[in-house]
Amino acid sequence: MARRPEPLEDLIVDATLIVVGDVTEVLETGAPVPPPPHAKELKPSARDVGYLSPRQRIRLQVARVLKGEAPSVMVVEKPEAPYLLKVGDGGPFFLEGLQIIGRYGPDSHRLEAIERALGTQTR
Repeated sequence: MARRPEPLEDLIVDATLIVVGDVTEVLETGAPVPPPPHAKELKPSARDVGYLSPRQRIRLQVARVLKGEAPSVMVVEKPEAPYLLKVGDGGPFFLEGLQIIGRYGPDSHRLEAIERALGTQTR
């Protein structure tokens, strides 16, 4: 079973920026991440054994800023995580500096829940 995302309250505190945006370009994708050591011991049908996707550097078109101040276009880093981003992916991104935080990127938490927690509304 997939691990739950980090608690929304923790991500809001840790994020220096929270933006709603879309990936417009994948500038770089790192080397593949080796499978976790215990993966060899599992059945071939096992799911969610902790595989990670490589880090990426992406260009993000910012549609809205929910916390902090951000330019309309940003280049940010996605660390090794259980997902890869592609052009067209979008939603709310939690950023600490220029690094995406949150286990599942823009799918960590729904926009409505973030807005509720911040006391803002969709415009």
